[in-house]
Amino acid sequence: MKIKKYTRVTAFFLAVCTVLLMLPLSVRADEYWPDGVKTQSKSAIVMEVNTGTVLYEKKSHEKHYPASITKIMTVLLAIENCDMDEVVTFSADAVFKNEGDTSHIARNLGEKLTMEQCLYAVMLESANECAYAVAEHVGQKLGGDYRTFIDLMNKRAKELGCTDTHFNNCNGLPDEDHWVSAYDMALISRAAIQNPVFKKVAGTKSTYLDATNKHAARSLTNHHNMLYPYSTSQFLYDDCIGGKTGYTSAAQSTLVTFAERDGMTLICVVMKGVSSKTNINSNIYTDTISLLEYGFNNYQVHELSNQSTTSSEETPFFTQFDSILDFENAPLQTSGNGKIILPNSVKSSDAVQKVVFFDTKELDGKHKIGDVTYTYGNKTVGDTTIYFEPDTIDNQLVTSDDITYTKKTTIAGKTATRNHLIRMIIIGVCAVLVVLFILVYIFVILGRRKRLDRTYRRNRKR
Repeated sequence: MKIKKYTRVTAFFLAVCTVLLMLPLSVRADEYWPDGVKTQSKSAIVMEVNTGTVLYEKKSHEKHYPASITKIMTVLLAIENCDMDEVVTFSADAVFKNEGDTSHIARNLGEKLTMEQCLYAVMLESANECAYAVAEHVGQKLGGDYRTFIDLMNKRAKELGCTDTHFNNCNGLPDEDHWVSAYDMALISRAAIQNPVFKKVAGTKSTYLDATNKHAARSLTNHHNMLYPYSTSQFLYDDCIGGKTGYTSAAQSTLVTFAERDGMTLICVVMKGVSSKTNINSNIYTDTISLLEYGFNNYQVHELSNQSTTSSEETPFFTQFDSILDFENAPLQTSGNGKIILPNSVKSSDAVQKVVFFDTKELDGKHKIGDVTYTYGNKTVGDTTIYFEPDTIDNQLVTSDDITYTKKTTIAGKTATRNHLIRMIIIGVCAVLVVLFILVYIFVILGRRKRLDRTYRRNRKR
């Protein structure tokens, strides 16, 4: 009976080992993303501009009053809908509803500024009356009024993918129906900083406002202490290329910052900072610097122009070419600005690649036929566009209806390597245990059976 019992135990253990070896080991790649930093601000986010990859977030979808960082959207829409030499005339509403105890540069009724002058006043001095005048001007140009501009703000926010945003004014003055999340503010800021006019204005440290029909010339200085020592030089940051400050008693301190280093451009948004309007040591700056350093020190950008996307052997669309990224011969090319962002220890080939082909579209004078999206650790880390240049060859592209091609170079980078290592360790341990059980079976169980047999034979002889 004991022999049968040991045999059953051995069989059960061998079965368990077999099952363990057959189970797929899935180590989550997102576990290998760098740990974040602690911040005092209630909500924060760091986003990489080229890819839109979120490197850090803290309650980034919570709704907060944005205060004057609202003006990033105001300036972006003005640039998208106006020429910089258009003349903006200040109305009574623009002047008398937005001065007093708010940020302003004391414009007068009937004063005339160019759109460009207004935008510098809005971004550098956070001039509320200038933001209102800009909104009125754009709204009237579109056939409406000030509220037309507010509607445009909300429409543009939805186009950018914002889901936790509702604008009710153009400058961020206190309003219960005016809110935005840090994530949405990063989306808006990303669109803004990709506009060269906005980037120039937001990155200006100081400038002069020429004389107008109502005022003499005056200087304008940027209030962002990481770019320009407006109130202190304590927080000057060499990599800062612009941003926007904000404060109201309801919103507390808010801050959007743009920074560039080693080919990487980051957006940092902090909201509901624990500070007062007069506190130059506000945690919004210390939080922002810590977050930017975290992003720059733990991630790197990879140029997709040097990466193979797919080859003729992997898809039926192409012949004669080893790679669609053979720029000298291939009819297929990717957009020249494609990038992915990954943790420092991860190779670009570790990203999971998905190629989607679709009906040809005209884009920038080229034939766009598909997109390539890269993910790592369940996050999108970059994408690029595939163009077809039929003039480069006599071949004709084989047509297809919305074919999706997915390629995994590895199981998300380090995950594949670690999965393989863990699997080999388990196999080794199980193999050793199996050998031990076999030895135990041979030397113990079989030995005991022989002793029992001898005892049995001796008893029979008696």
